[in-house]
Amino acid sequence: MKNKKRVTRTYYGVISDALEACFSFEEGLDPDAYCIDIQIPDSEGLAEILERAITIEEKIQKAYSDAARLSEGLMADIPRVFSIIAGKREERIAKLRDHPR
Repeated sequence: MKNKKRVTRTYYGVISDALEACFSFEEGLDPDAYCIDIQIPDSEGLAEILERAITIEEKIQKAYSDAARLSEGLMADIPRVFSIIAGKREERIAKLRDHPR
């Protein structure tokens, strides 16, 4: 929720002006590229669940990183927010990788 608020606040503060000026991502973000499966079979152990969590975090981190890269043509606020969130996701991935299995 905190990340959503941060992006929304930045969006309304900056990106809406750029969109009104006919800006759009050149490549675009494909939402299907970032779909995640959150179903966890009962038979999975801790190691498998941690690997699944890492995969999910990596996909989320990639979405934010891609959004940062694609928004570099906007004012600096937009890619900075996405990069900050991507960095926080990278920290979460590192913690999951360090977790004992």
